[in-house]
Amino acid sequence: MKQRIKRYIGLVLALAVCVGMSIPVLGIEDISCVDIYGVVSPVAGDPPSYIANTVDAGYTVAEIKWIDMATEEYMTPSSTFELGGIYRVYFVVNVTDASRFIFNSVVTASVNGIEGVVDIVDNTSVFFYYEFSPCPASR
Repeated sequence: MKQRIKRYIGLVLALAVCVGMSIPVLGIEDISCVDIYGVVSPVAGDPPSYIANTVDAGYTVAEIKWIDMATEEYMTPSSTFELGGIYRVYFVVNVTDASRFIFNSVVTASVNGIEGVVDIVDNTSVFFYYEFSPCPASR
């Protein structure tokens, strides 16, 4: 009987790995969606905003970087957006407590409710970006 249970558990774990399921382990909460809001869209003449909020207490924004896609260079807080420019905002998001939360390997991410592009994921960090439409003259 013990052998049959071990085989069953092994089969379940193998299937979970194959299909990317998450299995709760020791009360650790699996985070499958990162939602960032309050990100100010680029407007010509304005500087980039480095303020973002999360909807879940399980993770926090650790870093925000803006890239001017015309030059492919990082922007600084004193940079300004140009009319018609294309800009990406990159986020590094970390779990708040690695003993309680982990990121799912197929986590999705959004900025102001619009899906972003997840680039790198590990159990405790997600690196993703969102590319804004060409920069308007005003909001």
